[in-house]
Amino acid sequence: MKKIIWVLFLGIALTSLSAWNSKSIKPDSRLTDYLGAEKVALLMQNNPDLIVYYNYFLDHSYTLVELPDDKFNPTKDKPIKVSLSNGKIDRKKLNVLSLGLQRNKETRLYYQVEGTSQVVVMLSDNEFMELYRNYLNHL
Repeated sequence: MKKIIWVLFLGIALTSLSAWNSKSIKPDSRLTDYLGAEKVALLMQNNPDLIVYYNYFLDHSYTLVELPDDKFNPTKDKPIKVSLSNGKIDRKKLNVLSLGLQRNKETRLYYQVEGTSQVVVMLSDNEFMELYRNYLNHL
């Protein structure tokens, strides 16, 4: 009997902890812009860990590089269009999900930003996942 009560208590405690934890997760507004409010609400209910992943992805899946004019070589790829603030990329507004930029498992990919000497550098899948695992280990 004690064993059954203990198992029930543990189950209720874990369910409560999980529910509390998912309530503390706040989706980034850029994720809602990309997926829509209904899909985000569904993810919050069924897979809040994915919200954590996407929130981290939006800020940490890339770096920005400013190339001096003498080092800048236009690539054969079409430059990407990004909203600029005073001629620069605003990281808080940049939504890499909506840009549809490709990533590679092992190498970084570079995307010139139209009208600037800035480049969005998408981290490799391996590099990003290492950063993400490190982030999760320090939560």
